Amino acid sequence: MAPAPRGRGARAPRPAPDDDDARVDAVDDLCATGAGVNEREKVTTQKFVQQLVGASAGVLLAEDVEKRCARGAQAQAVNDEHSDTESESSEGERDERCAMQPLHLPPATVDEVMSAMRRAEAMNAANVGTAEKSFVMNEQQAYVSASLTTSRRAGTVLLTPPELGTRCQRCDDVAAEPMKNAEGRLFCGPCGRWKEGSDRAALFGVDVQTQMKIDDMAVMCCHSVVAHVNGRNGVALDWKIVSDGCREVHRLAQIRSHEETCARALVRCGLPTQSSNRAEKCHDVFPRGAVEAHRAKCHFRIQNCNDCGCGIQVRKFRAHSLVCGAIEVFCPYRRCKWRGKRGMVDAHVATECLAHPVMCRLEDSETRDICMEIVPRERIGEHKISCQYQMRPCEYCGHEVSLRRMGAHKLKCESRDFQCHRCGRVMPNEHRDLHVREQCPMSEANCEHNRFGCEAKVSKEAYRQHAIDYLDAHIRQVTFGPDGVVHFVETPGKDEVNALALLRRMQTHRIEMMDDFSKFDELCASLVTKIATRAAVAMASTPSTIEVMSVVEEFRSRSNSARRVAEFNLLEKSAFDRDEVYHDLLVSRNLAGAHMLEELRDLDERTSSLHQKIEMLYVSLESRRDDAVNRLDNHLDDMSPASTFVADAKLRVHEFVKAKREDRRRLDAKVLDAKSAVANVKNIIIDNAAHRKRTGEKLERDILASLSARDL
Repeated sequence: MAPAPRGRGARAPRPAPDDDDARVDAVDDLCATGAGVNEREKVTTQKFVQQLVGASAGVLLAEDVEKRCARGAQAQAVNDEHSDTESESSEGERDERCAMQPLHLPPATVDEVMSAMRRAEAMNAANVGTAEKSFVMNEQQAYVSASLTTSRRAGTVLLTPPELGTRCQRCDDVAAEPMKNAEGRLFCGPCGRWKEGSDRAALFGVDVQTQMKIDDMAVMCCHSVVAHVNGRNGVALDWKIVSDGCREVHRLAQIRSHEETCARALVRCGLPTQSSNRAEKCHDVFPRGAVEAHRAKCHFRIQNCNDCGCGIQVRKFRAHSLVCGAIEVFCPYRRCKWRGKRGMVDAHVATECLAHPVMCRLEDSETRDICMEIVPRERIGEHKISCQYQMRPCEYCGHEVSLRRMGAHKLKCESRDFQCHRCGRVMPNEHRDLHVREQCPMSEANCEHNRFGCEAKVSKEAYRQHAIDYLDAHIRQVTFGPDGVVHFVETPGKDEVNALALLRRMQTHRIEMMDDFSKFDELCASLVTKIATRAAVAMASTPSTIEVMSVVEEFRSRSNSARRVAEFNLLEKSAFDRDEVYHDLLVSRNLAGAHMLEELRDLDERTSSLHQKIEMLYVSLESRRDDAVNRLDNHLDDMSPASTFVADAKLRVHEFVKAKREDRRRLDAKVLDAKSAVANVKNIIIDNAAHRKRTGEKLERDILASLSARDL
């Protein structure tokens, strides 16, 4: 037996040369070559392995053959063109058309195989006479059985002709998994299943006697040949002898035990075994005896990193050293003196490196824009102190507002106190518009008789004096102005129907009074006639002219006095009508003022009771807080979340007190507004009472004057 080859195989060797072109002799690298060997034909064992296992040549190892055999058997069944009638031919014809593939043996290989068969006979590993009747002695070749190769999943080289009754009558190959049908015809397992069907073939089973004959056949180790992919269909295998392969010969039943431990078996390195990615595995091929030496120094082997302890392929150590997270490095910023593992650099830069530039990112309180200023982390605190995007509480309302918008916020803050520049009153800013528009007593506004023609602008405080001073002018404007009574009577509107009815009633009264005046004039005329008659009589009786004239003057004075009294009564009646409406208005205002006073008293009582409740609540909260603090101090060692509970209680108390203070402030503002409204109502009531008093006194004086004039 030739010694096992030594050396390291290449990753992409060239294909093995054909036997017709050059004869390849297996010679070890360290052995001396013979003198008669041509230098061009000398190929060392290592170079032969490189030529043998080249991936580009389509060479398959034993592990690859095992995967291909199943597809080869299927292709054999599909492409087989023999029929059952041909299987009835003679034994000689079957030998000529044998499906077994012939394997040409070089002369040196023939000698080695013959020596191996004789050793097998001597060791009882083969039957006596195997060498004399073998194909090698008679034909200088051997045969590879496709059927046995498919069955064993390994190349099976037959050295002796198959015995009678061991060939399949369909494919003419050795009947692997032999089976006889009901007619007694012998088939191999695949052909029997094709011929009889899977179910019937399972019933027939394996023929034991035929199997014993097949197991007794002499075969050569599968590592003596190598398979190539058939270029015609890509499934079938073509076999060639390996010049430096194993030459051991055994019976078929015993060859498997030798093949599993054969030192000349070509195997791939396959490191790393943990990976399933073929691109990450080593595909170098070595004899089984030399593969362990290669794996000890293979660049694909896994080796632990000295820094991080991770398993890394040796060929990737240089690349791993550039990214290993356990190697100590310095911070990428020169001003930072930090030193640590590379895997911690990102965390250091992102969280604690003082030289790393960071963005401020403070948000605006209104637009939610962020500050884009970038400064080193060591100065970010100084920047945020002066950043215009920082949040500050408003001194009036307490809301958080950006510093850049604090000025504009304070100008329109609703909680800011506002002092009216006219009346000097101080109030919350939220009441500013209402006060300026309606409540400010010093705000100038058009006179209420502006629609009737009064163009004066006076404040609310001076309006009473203006109304008194321009009473006559207002009466004329109301009567004869653009929208006065005359215009109203002529063109009444939809909202003036009630007033129009009132004026019509007044017109009716006026007509009645005019009728009374006409009757009075008629009476006066009749009296004048009577007086004239009496005067004529008196003249006839020669009365004194002076007496007559005095009587006439007295009568005229009395008639004028009566006329004035009637006119005064008419004016008084119309004045009383107006006073009734005015009286109703005064009564309603007085009632409203009284109701408002009652509401204010009720509000004062509620406010006082609320203040008392707040004080009591403050006292209760203080006592509860003291009790809670004492209890928490006593159980602080046993209850870890006590500090959290105390902080929560303090926060709730602070929020409650703040809310109560806010309610109290609002109540005070409402009380102040109510008092102001009450003061205004009181002033109006006092003014109305004074006006009513003055009107009564004036009417009383007019009545007394009229009575005195009538008496005269």
